[in-house]
Amino acid sequence: MTRILRIAFLAVLLAAAPISTAAADSWEHIELVRPDPSESERIDVEVRESYIYVSTNKVVTVKICTILGQLVSQEKLPAGVSRIRLAQRGVYILKAGSITRRVNI
Repeated sequence: MTRILRIAFLAVLLAAAPISTAAADSWEHIELVRPDPSESERIDVEVRESYIYVSTNKVVTVKICTILGQLVSQEKLPAGVSRIRLAQRGVYILKAGSITRRVNI
């Protein structure tokens, strides 16, 4: 009987644990462009279909934090368009180069 209770307890723990995948919080580079040194820094941030898109004309370091300040992702992105899909819905703070944006997923 105790063995059945242990197995049931373990099953409940496994069912309640958050499921995460390695690709859930990693950046995907959609379109790469050659950086133009004569242009000033341009960074656009957009949210579509649970993805955060960052478009830039220069290499830029991007940090995404929760509203409580916990670091979710930090990566140096190449010039072009990159996107990330976060595992959890919520409000995030995105800092890319010289801009800071609040992002709702």
